[in-house]
This record gives sequence, structure tokens and C-alpha cells, in this order.
Amino acid sequence: MTRNPLAPACGRSLAAGFIILVAIAPGACVRTVPVYGSAPAPLVEALPLDVGIFYNTGFRDASHRVERPRERPWVVEFGAANAELFDEVFRNMFERTVHIEKMPEGGGTVPGVDAILEPRIEEYAVLTPDDSGQKYYAASIKYRIHLFAPDGGFIASWPVNAYGKSQWRAFRDKQALRQASLLAIRDAAAALALEFDDQQQVQAWLHDKGVLRAQGN
Repeated sequence: MTRNPLAPACGRSLAAGFIILVAIAPGACVRTVPVYGSAPAPLVEALPLDVGIFYNTGFRDASHRVERPRERPWVVEFGAANAELFDEVFRNMFERTVHIEKMPEGGGTVPGVDAILEPRIEEYAVLTPDDSGQKYYAASIKYRIHLFAPDGGFIASWPVNAYGKSQWRAFRDKQALRQASLLAIRDAAAALALEFDDQQQVQAWLHDKGVLRAQGN
């Protein structure tokens, strides 16, 4: 019998044999979970600053593999949601934001900005119902925010820890994973907006710039 060359790799016919299917099923196909959604606008006064935003490849293309016993793995793709939600919050935090393609080096500088913000991902973790024995998925993301001068000089750095949780329902693993991850990114975006000028190094920099939010310290 000739095999159809167009047959999908992860869905071989029953004629291929039950034993073969059992052997390849757990790792044959990775199921993807693209994370998407929006975040409420933060209730903060925009600072009168022009800020460059730099996302490295690890931030924009972030993904995480989730393994569960006797099941095909999931890959949570949350990089696009990172960039989209952080863009939303930065637009509300500052008078103007611009994306920059690379950090300044070799004595260079980014013209027309007061500073450069670069968020980075330090850790992503998922808690599944198998892990907890409870009917929910939870996602935690550890970010680190770096604030640089236009020439790349260090100004400040601080962590942002975020958490999201979504109830599990039968055959809804994908939706629960997506929602938990989205809520974690929203949590990070809100914390970044509300706590930006609580950082001591940021306060000193804002003071030097003669800038404070109306409700700030």
C-alpha cells in the first residue's frame, strides 16, 4: 500500500497500527497556545517625557513549553502579547513613545528621547491541575525593567513579578492556559504603570528632569 505523501505527520490513519500510534502520540505534535488580548488603560497621569522602547528577541518571541504526563506538550506563545500589552501601558505612561531597533553602542545615542525602557523576561512558569490537584491553571512571569539614558547609560533596574490564574474545565486546557498567561501579562503591565515612579532610582532621575506625576511623591 502506498502512503499518501500529503497525510499530516501527527494524524496517521488507523491502518498505520495502534501500537505505532501509542508510541508516537505523546510527542508527535506540539499544541500551540497563542496568547492575545488587551489590557485596561492604567489610571495614571502621563509623564511629559519622550521614551524609546526596546524589545529584544527574547521578549517579542517569548514562548514556554508545558509538559503533562501522557499528553502531547503545549507551547505557550506569549511574546506578541508581551509587546502589545506593554506598548499599551507605555503609551499611557508617557507623552510620546517610539520603538528603537537596537540599543546605542560605541558612543552612539538615540536622538529625540529622554530615556530608553527595556523590559526583559527572567522566568515564566505554569502550574497545571496535575501539579496542584486543583481545577485551575496558573501562570507566573518574572520581568526585569531596565531604564537607560539615551546613550545607553544605566539609570535604574527593578523586578516586576506577575501572576494569573484561570479555572480549568473539561477539554478547555488551551483556553485556561491562554487566559492565565494573559492575566499575568496584564498584572505586570498594571504594576509597571502604577509603581514606575515608586522606584528610588527612578524618583532621583525624574527629580533631575524636573518631572513628577500630579499624584506622585
